Amino acid sequence: MGLFGKKDREKAGQFIFLTEQIFSMGQIGIAAVGTVSGKVHVGDAVYLYHPGVPLAAARVDKLELAPGRGAEEAENCMVSLHFENMRRENIQRFAVLSNIRSDQMAEQKETVENPQLRGLLSGYAKFEKEPEFLRLFHYSIAHAKFMMAVFADGTNLSFPTVANTDGTSAIPVFTDPEALLRWQNVFDEKHPKKTAVQTFGEAAALSQNGNDGIVINPFDDAPYFLSNDLITKISR
Repeated sequence: MGLFGKKDREKAGQFIFLTEQIFSMGQIGIAAVGTVSGKVHVGDAVYLYHPGVPLAAARVDKLELAPGRGAEEAENCMVSLHFENMRRENIQRFAVLSNIRSDQMAEQKETVENPQLRGLLSGYAKFEKEPEFLRLFHYSIAHAKFMMAVFADGTNLSFPTVANTDGTSAIPVFTDPEALLRWQNVFDEKHPKKTAVQTFGEAAALSQNGNDGIVINPFDDAPYFLSNDLITKISR
């Protein structure tokens, strides 16, 4: 059946975990310490995301909320995830673990899921001054696909923008359907719900056409704005 069977698919909720530290446990695998967004359980199957590392799957064998303090689940907190069949060389710092399957390589037309970038966004405020993190963060943005809202007028398509507090405008892009749903009242009778999936390069081209940048998940608690200068820099 594989790691992701019917039970996993039916389990309510999603989680994303950003790896901050990794410890070898000798013959009993590794422990990854970091912050989980959402709720993770012992026995959950996870995908491992890190640029340059083939997509891999594993199962959480043990949880610790503190050394020696085991638990069956953890939600929105620091936690240690133990994997008995994983070795230290199989996982890197800032790897993202999630039960969400990325479809970044699929030819999706209207929706997209990007758990890796969501995980890195969750750690930006904490690690933005670390060059290793920032390189990985910008690399992941530059190679990502995003959801965008689309206005259709006959055969003509346009992309709505958002205004920053300083009067500048930005192209809003979203890592997943839930992030886009937080944009209230964007669709109405005049503009029925329509979305498109765009690469970072495609969104960047729209930004350069009279806008001041791109903003990722603008209605989340921690949106990320890229000026056109930064877009040019990370696109090289």
